[in-house]
Amino acid sequence: MDFLKLIIPKFKALLKSILKYEYLHYWLSGGRASTKSSFIALVLVLLMLIDSEFNAVCIRKVGETLEDSVYNQICWAIDLLGMTKYFQFKTKPMQIIYKKTGQRFYFRGCDKPEKIKSIKCKIGKLKAVWFEELTEFAGMKEIRTITQSIVRGAENTLCFYSYNPPKDGKNWVNIECERVKSNRFVSKSTYLDVPQEWLGSDFLQEAEDLKNNLPDDYDNEYLGKISHKTLNVVKNFDKNVNIRNIIYDPELDIHLTCDFNVDPMCWEIAHKTETKYFYFDEIVRENTYTRECIEEFAQRYKDHKGNIIINGDASGNYRSTQSESTNYTIMLNVLRSYFNPEKVKLHIRDFNPPIRSRINAFNEKVKSRKGIIGIYISPRCKRLIYNCENLKYIEGTSKIASPTINEIARDPELKYMVHPFDAASYLVEYYDPVIE
Repeated sequence: MDFLKLIIPKFKALLKSILKYEYLHYWLSGGRASTKSSFIALVLVLLMLIDSEFNAVCIRKVGETLEDSVYNQICWAIDLLGMTKYFQFKTKPMQIIYKKTGQRFYFRGCDKPEKIKSIKCKIGKLKAVWFEELTEFAGMKEIRTITQSIVRGAENTLCFYSYNPPKDGKNWVNIECERVKSNRFVSKSTYLDVPQEWLGSDFLQEAEDLKNNLPDDYDNEYLGKISHKTLNVVKNFDKNVNIRNIIYDPELDIHLTCDFNVDPMCWEIAHKTETKYFYFDEIVRENTYTRECIEEFAQRYKDHKGNIIINGDASGNYRSTQSESTNYTIMLNVLRSYFNPEKVKLHIRDFNPPIRSRINAFNEKVKSRKGIIGIYISPRCKRLIYNCENLKYIEGTSKIASPTINEIARDPELKYMVHPFDAASYLVEYYDPVIE
């Protein structure tokens, strides 16, 4: 069997690179029927046949999915190469053994990573790992716990990763794929690279129907493109553009924009011009009240000369986190005791606008439809930046996904989701609402 006839032309150069061990990491990204997983399976079998030291482990996030995915994929590749009689196939434990030498394919779920690290080859060395459906994994930290133990002290090792790019442009896989690493090669393929006779008329018709009716879904599912309809609330946020060092100027007006939550309390601090917003500081406190937060602000900026303008959540004008008065009354009283009362101002709406209005106003400033940048954030505002990068909608809805109590218990950082963005977006919507 001519091996090159079993792979698409696009993968021929990739095969040569792999056989030379030119890179440690090979990322194969592609849409439906791009043959990326089939190619990896065929290559792993080939490497075992030509290298008597070669063993491999195939990994899925969940162990229960192994048999119906990577295990069957390796079986298929062996059969396609006409080598079935030379291998032994076991499911308990799940292994495929090359009878001639005792070399093995191991199969593991990442739900029990200790079983991956403890693999001891009976013959030769563990020289390859394949992560199938990479998007199921939690992130590179989880991946590294496995790869580091496999490549430690080894030479001519290969790590394969196969996945369909998620729709969400800010998904960790899409972000990691764009990082340039000298020991990583990224291959992208689609069904358009595959001979049509391999796919069949029914598959091609399904693809064409989706292309005509739901082009965004087609682009993601079949072409492996990142969808423009991401789940991210903040669109087009670019840390290389929107994040910059901002110098506080005591002569300029300072805007303190607030969201009122007892735990945590999240306020953002900014300068602004006619068209741009510069967030340079934030106050984020747990287990606190309005008075403690505004006292902290007054101490931080006790030498401020310009106006101090309070913006934010309209509800702060008719309810309070304390019993003595409303939130804004507390803030005004404290600030006017520290600063010139005439320079302390309150700019809020009578009632809060719809959340959608705040989101649209903020996004138009992050990057407008004409490509103009109107929001800059200092690295000091780490909670606001985290929100800009990670705040998402609940899939299939226009509602922002707020972390549950159980999620916060697992990851305490999630308690800072939503509130910093709310505070920041109140400011933008007040001065620059988007008229739809």
